[in-house]
Amino acid sequence: MLLETSPTEVGGGKQQARLVSRVRSLRSTLEGARSAHGRRAASKLSRAKKLLRGFVAAVQRGQRAGTIHGPVAERLLAQAERAQSDLAPLRPSRALSPRA
Repeated sequence: MLLETSPTEVGGGKQQARLVSRVRSLRSTLEGARSAHGRRAASKLSRAKKLLRGFVAAVQRGQRAGTIHGPVAERLLAQAERAQSDLAPLRPSRALSPRA
């Protein structure tokens, strides 16, 4: 969705690139959490949640500053909220842990 949005609606090309970078980092961390086991999966899942909180904070800052237009910020925050609700119940499986 960020790539389909014009740079002027998200505060310019530089801000758009930063937000896209955050989303890519989040996606790669989630992929790593899926493929990892035990403690490594737990740490990657924790990092993904932290990255998502950072993305939400960046969008909210841009919205307050007026650099990210209201409707665009609302759509981004709605998607981030859905992602947070999807991530919230996830816990790494103890059955896959080498210590289990």
